[in-house]
Amino acid sequence: MRGIREAQGLTQEEFAQLLGIGRINYNAMERGRQAISFHTLKQYAQVLNTDYTQLAACKLADEFPLEVLQQAVEIHQSGQ
Repeated sequence: MRGIREAQGLTQEEFAQLLGIGRINYNAMERGRQAISFHTLKQYAQVLNTDYTQLAACKLADEFPLEVLQQAVEIHQSGQ
């Protein structure tokens, strides 16, 4: 997460605002101290201008808990 944020030239505060969460929560997620919710996963994909299911197929997938990615794929496959 940090590399992507920095590549976009954003501070933690700015990126957290784009995700609709607080900087402290974002910092905890960036450091791997807090799991990323499904809602935040979807927001993250929106900020990156990609479909959230594509996160499972890229290097970012290592930064998201497997259960969140599985839930995203299942919802996408069910058409919700």
